[in-house]
Amino acid sequence: MTMWNPLLDAFPGPRYRAIADALERDLQTGRLPSGTRLPTHRELADRLGVTVGTVTRGYAEAARRGLLRGETGRGTFAGTDSQSERCFEHPEDGANEAVDMGMNLPLHHLDPDLSSTFQKLSSQCDLQSSLRYYPSRGKFQDRELGVEWLREHHLLSSATDRVLITAGGQHALTVILSAAFRPGDALAVERLSYPLIKTLARRFNLRLVPIEMDAEGMLPDALESACKQHTLHGIYCMPGTQNPTTGCMGEERRRALCKVVQQQRLLIVEDDAYALLNPSPQTPLSAACPELGFYIASFSKPVTPGLRFAYLSAPEGYVKRLEHAIADTLWMASPLAARIAREWILDGTAVATIQRKREESRARNLLCRQLLPGVNLRSCDTGYFVWVELPEHWNATDFARQASEHRVIVTPIEHYRMSRDRAQCEAVRVAISGPESREQLQQGLKIIHGLLQQPEFV
Repeated sequence: MTMWNPLLDAFPGPRYRAIADALERDLQTGRLPSGTRLPTHRELADRLGVTVGTVTRGYAEAARRGLLRGETGRGTFAGTDSQSERCFEHPEDGANEAVDMGMNLPLHHLDPDLSSTFQKLSSQCDLQSSLRYYPSRGKFQDRELGVEWLREHHLLSSATDRVLITAGGQHALTVILSAAFRPGDALAVERLSYPLIKTLARRFNLRLVPIEMDAEGMLPDALESACKQHTLHGIYCMPGTQNPTTGCMGEERRRALCKVVQQQRLLIVEDDAYALLNPSPQTPLSAACPELGFYIASFSKPVTPGLRFAYLSAPEGYVKRLEHAIADTLWMASPLAARIAREWILDGTAVATIQRKREESRARNLLCRQLLPGVNLRSCDTGYFVWVELPEHWNATDFARQASEHRVIVTPIEHYRMSRDRAQCEAVRVAISGPESREQLQQGLKIIHGLLQQPEFV
């Protein structure tokens, strides 16, 4: 196995930055193959004769540049050959005693009972037929049910011939960007956004244009100004609950944004991964601009991620392209996953699961506000994560490192920045759905509160 041993002498300046510079050089020259598992923070610190904190900062800087990825339970790997959301790794990679509030896990202990579902399906239908090939856009009856689900729960009117079945939200994003965009196209994004969009933009050679935002997300005036400076092809946003800031677009903001989109004829890539967690959903942007809107309704966050299932509603003129993109990537989303999703929708399991997760999320958000008094945080009453703005003396990467040394994992703002502009205040995302129990959550929040109360970074 290749063991990375960086040579830092060629890089002046702080040692942590030299680690990131060496990683970048070694990847470019081929000295370090992409996909190589990197040493743990402590291993590399011992090898280089530096502190663990220096290595942690070096890895964080490398992650900000898109030079590495973290895979929970496996470690840290060089390169970007992954569609997984990067997470901030703690010093002892893979240690299971840490309170993990970096990964945005959707309350697995409240997932539906799969064994009882299989028993029910095996007795009432030809389950074996779910192993056959089906059309790449999905079976007609699954897409027909998708129309009803989108109308009732997402307030989106679509049509059966405009709905496709994908293997989750990430797959939907992949096929949209590959089918509706060409290399070199510019995509507008909020200055802070879901890290996967950076990975996919690199993969498809798209240019990301960061747009100013506020507590509700993308600013229409800023988007309009960007259109005068760039030839934009579309926008990507999460109006329901923005990741990472928790912002939710109000109706007035949605109308104003749609006005700019229609005037400029921009495609809308609308990722509503968290919409169903909000008991009062709002009308999607794609409902006002059906000829421009790609709407993703994933089951991963509200129901369960292991099913890898999502509905994708698309403009009529793009359906064939999307179908070909699905065929090119995996031919079809799993018919078995679609059959399970259909059962859960029809028998009420999906709605009941969403309701249980809303209630648990509400309790956890209340606990968060109780244990972080006076902290400048943004949250949704039923959201899975909170956005904590740090006191002036804290750098987000340093805070995440200090938290990790106290066995708590949080994700610094660097992972969500769509450019190197550091105009935003320092902040971290705290995934309150990550801990398995409220007791673990309480333990993690107390540590975070203690760090925030430190008068200065030491």
